[in-house]
Amino acid sequence: MSLRITTRWREIGPLNDADAPERRADRATLAELELAVGDSVLTRAEDSLSGEIRHHAILSANPLAEWLVWKWWRLCFEPKQTTRQVPGWLEAHRMANAGGGWLWPNLEFASDGVRMCIGARASAASAHQPLRYLSSDHAVIPLVDFERAIDDFVARVIEQLSRQRVVNADLPAMYQELQAERADPEVAIYRRLEALLGFDPDECPDDRVVALYQDAQGLGLEAVAELAAGAGSSPLSARQLRAWARSQGCESARESRLGWVGQGYRVDHRLPAWRNGVKAAHALRAQERVADAAIGNRQLAEWFAVPDTLFDDQRHNKALAYELAFESNKSRVLLRSRWQAGRRFEVARLLGDVLLQADPELLHLATAQNTYRQKLQRAFAAELLCPIEALSEWLAGDFSDDAIQGAADTFGVSPMTVTVQLLNNRMLQSDELNGLDPDWAVA
Repeated sequence: MSLRITTRWREIGPLNDADAPERRADRATLAELELAVGDSVLTRAEDSLSGEIRHHAILSANPLAEWLVWKWWRLCFEPKQTTRQVPGWLEAHRMANAGGGWLWPNLEFASDGVRMCIGARASAASAHQPLRYLSSDHAVIPLVDFERAIDDFVARVIEQLSRQRVVNADLPAMYQELQAERADPEVAIYRRLEALLGFDPDECPDDRVVALYQDAQGLGLEAVAELAAGAGSSPLSARQLRAWARSQGCESARESRLGWVGQGYRVDHRLPAWRNGVKAAHALRAQERVADAAIGNRQLAEWFAVPDTLFDDQRHNKALAYELAFESNKSRVLLRSRWQAGRRFEVARLLGDVLLQADPELLHLATAQNTYRQKLQRAFAAELLCPIEALSEWLAGDFSDDAIQGAADTFGVSPMTVTVQLLNNRMLQSDELNGLDPDWAVA
């Protein structure tokens, strides 16, 4: 499936040369605008006056194109937060904020850096508006397809402006600048880090982005991008991570860790993160010939080359769990959870992160963010420690609190992990997940 933005240009009278360029640009690009993904029409609406239901809304394409260009970096790279919302996230990810005085559809765009979720919300039944949007659906598409659709749409709007001889419109220059930024590797990295921190272009203090950029030279861009995601105004520095690792970390012998036999597992980014995580957990269990058996502390500790006393250690880092290499064969591991089940889950996440990255990295993080990499980790750890087939057999249809607690004790995970496994595999229902595609809900 891919995003389609259809523009059927409306006939307009002669433009008034005395009007401001913005007003002329908006009028010149008046269109029957329709957004759809596959068979799902996201702009289905009812005309409140005539009662007519149609798949499009009559809107100006110019302000929407400007908003998409201006917010492009944040739309593509800033994940939705799970706990606290970074200030300005909704303004950057909801089409209702495109402005210009138009009644935009209630669409929200949430990227995990690899895939884009587009959610539509129906207008409130009590809304006294000339157009009431009816679509209440969501779709998940590859991020590259979203980028392609936006490029195609903006190019058509610019072409229409040229056809209508609108000069001095802002959009062509804005889009040209965006294309130049995307084509320049260093500028693209800067803009991506800026967006991950929750800032529009040039609105983040330079020192924060420069510090992250410098850290990326030593720790790797992808690891630092995970560190930046959702950090807002106070991202952690490489210096702070090293200091914590030296003072609080548990030593791990990297060369003694479990690795893939043969070619191992390769992440297929065409798949949702959770599918890759589950498949990788199955592959590792098969390699180690543990079938559906519960994995004990000693075995998990051996796999990650840490002492099994780590699971009972009360030292913890309040910020996040991570592993940081100091030498080619030595690293230090810090965990965030105080509880054994949580610490086991974090070690499993870090193990998965190490195994599933294509290139070796010095830093591996387990955070609460909704990036593709973090979702993959969580799915891997859940299925590795608490495989759904073994869990289903153990519960035998009993989903009471006592049964869930018993299963959690058996597999060495938290009751929350058991519950999430049941929800993700549709063995339990939740109002939060009802009707939501598991490819997005758990990915």
